Amino acid sequence: MRIKITKYIFLIIFILLILSKGKIIPVQAQFLSTIYTTKDNTIRIGDIVSLKNNLIVKTTQANINNIQGIVINRNKNFIYTSKNGVIEVLVSNQNGNIQRGDNISISTIPGVGEKLNGHGISIGIAQSSFKNSISKNYNGVKIESIPININIKYINSNQGTFSGILDGIGNPVLHKPLTFTQLIIIVIFTVLALYLIISFFLKYTKNTITTIGRNPLGYLNIKEKIFKTIVYSISIVILYIILTYIILIL
Repeated sequence: MRIKITKYIFLIIFILLILSKGKIIPVQAQFLSTIYTTKDNTIRIGDIVSLKNNLIVKTTQANINNIQGIVINRNKNFIYTSKNGVIEVLVSNQNGNIQRGDNISISTIPGVGEKLNGHGISIGIAQSSFKNSISKNYNGVKIESIPININIKYINSNQGTFSGILDGIGNPVLHKPLTFTQLIIIVIFTVLALYLIISFFLKYTKNTITTIGRNPLGYLNIKEKIFKTIVYSISIVILYIILTYIILIL
């Protein structure tokens, strides 16, 4: 039984790795970069990009939930993106001049950020203010590159409400609010996992007490039951984490 559970866990992990859409490689010492392919020759270093049909495209409001990071390098049809560190990002003054400490989201200009007012997806926090003196005009909107401390998450302006609680739970993985259905499924998984762990514990505790009553010297049998309890419990926890993660990203 123990061997079968372990095999299934490793099989699930292997499948998840195979389904991964990007190959993580270190391109620069300060960044953890991912390489993708693209057919868009207009994508520049500093653009905010998303994944669509396994290809990198500039981020818009339509694909903002699938942001893959900021372009830090490109080589012909290969794009290198990063989701960590302080990175130079193309931003605009479309939603007002950006000040240091402002959260940055996506503007109506594909791949270009803007100041985030209220709630929405933030790609990170501005590390400097918008410098109008070095900006380039794009249909009347000024664009320039400023350093952003990248931290993609959903910023909620309704903290304390039930919606705010769902937002806060969903941020670390989803970068968007957690849905009520996802919350219910996760609660069910949690209760089921706790039930199984407690059931295993009570079962083997009872068997251990019975063993001691029948044979006070049956240490090997007791150790075996304790080991099985630990292995089963760890297996359930790992499976619970994997299934919960799958539910969150669906």
